[in-house]
Amino acid sequence: MTVIEANQTVLLGVVIVCAVAASVVLERWRFGKVLSSALIAMMLGMLLVNVRLIPDSAPFYGFIYSSLVPIALPLFLYEAEWKRVATEAGQLAKLFAAGAVGVLLGAMLAALIVDVGENSKDWASVFAASYVGGTVNFLSVATSLELPEKEIAVALAVDTIAGMTLLAFLLVLPVVKVIAGLFPQEIGSMGADALDPESRLMDSMAVKATSAAMGLAVSVTIYVLSRLVAQGIGGETYLTLIVTAITLVLANAYPQTMSKLRASYGLGVLIMLAFFFIVGVSANLHELRESGLDFVLFIATIIVCHLIAILSIARIFGFRLSEAIVVSCACAMGPTVAAGVAGSKRWINLVTPGIVLGIFGYATANFLGLALARTLGVLD
Repeated sequence: MTVIEANQTVLLGVVIVCAVAASVVLERWRFGKVLSSALIAMMLGMLLVNVRLIPDSAPFYGFIYSSLVPIALPLFLYEAEWKRVATEAGQLAKLFAAGAVGVLLGAMLAALIVDVGENSKDWASVFAASYVGGTVNFLSVATSLELPEKEIAVALAVDTIAGMTLLAFLLVLPVVKVIAGLFPQEIGSMGADALDPESRLMDSMAVKATSAAMGLAVSVTIYVLSRLVAQGIGGETYLTLIVTAITLVLANAYPQTMSKLRASYGLGVLIMLAFFFIVGVSANLHELRESGLDFVLFIATIIVCHLIAILSIARIFGFRLSEAIVVSCACAMGPTVAAGVAGSKRWINLVTPGIVLGIFGYATANFLGLALARTLGVLD
């Protein structure tokens, strides 16, 4: 039982708006700059759900994830160039491959050293699919392998907490000097649209309100069209890809017109902060405690191997830490999180490559997970 119930949409909306506003304000403080607004929003969500002020699931959360987040994506892409996107995505594919290999090796190691019951090797395959694709791949592979529903519920609860912990670590990583110093210095401006947070928010919300409103209107139109296309081809999973493709076509066909909508960028940041709040809400520690901690070490082994692989390759080949972080998000948590991190961190050039690589992960994760299941079965 929570103070605000799942059907009290207006109250939940007020809480989320206040949390987003608080994360923006707190980011201006010294500790806030270390944490970042995205992590602050996530921590607020986690706090409020665990003091039982708000529920861990509600229809309004689904609306934010399924509708507002796709609407936010075009707001980051109005000045994206085909050539730059292709170059960035091609280069970052090396990092994605490294992260995926790290996940597969970590899953195999976890199956050998961590005992989660008689289905340990099957769970290695499920988590491999999850950390190369996402939760959809987790459920798909778990169902294909006919794992017990009770175990699936426990594993999914732990997986949610583990994913949030990984995201928090990645968001803080740029301020860890020992690690950040190992990588090339970040470029001060990641594109013409990468302004500092305060300037961007002021620009979008006050100085150029008309431009921001037009940008939002175009984004909503793109979203509606993309959803119709997705429904027509029977592939809601590819909504993010369709939204991105349409926006890129417009941005490159009408560059001058679309660049005038750049003031709407700040609105995209605010929507993504609401998304990160929802990510934090999913980390219900009461549920985790009740379910047990059997899978924690198993997943931790996979995550550590993933991080070692992707950071090592980034260091060896001279990638920036920002690139490693966004690609790790794309690999382990999917295109939406990758775009959200890149957008909230003002790494604008990395938004589209993050989406592209995340969708590639969606498309290949089931194959990798089931292939690993067969391999482990042969070795057994």
